[in-house]
Amino acid sequence: MNKARNSFEKLLDYSNSTIMFNPKVFDINFTPSEVIERSETKELYNSLVSFIKYKVGNHILLTGPPGTGKTVTAQWVKIFLSDRPDLLVHYVNCNDK
Repeated sequence: MNKARNSFEKLLDYSNSTIMFNPKVFDINFTPSEVIERSETKELYNSLVSFIKYKVGNHILLTGPPGTGKTVTAQWVKIFLSDRPDLLVHYVNCNDK
């Protein structure tokens, strides 16, 4: 039993060092300072330009498999467009509903 306890205590000593550089990335409201753009993201940007220039439509819905960047892209779009006085921008994460 002592050997197992000593092994466990050694592991606990290492618990102060972390393998996570920024554990905040797991927060649902976290927005990274840099985004890797995918081809789908660029397609969204093109749709947004049409939406903004020509006032076509009034909602944009991002769909896709988990982990494809929908949340991050939506948060970035909100940040980019929030400075525009002619647009009212809301972000709703459907996981919250």
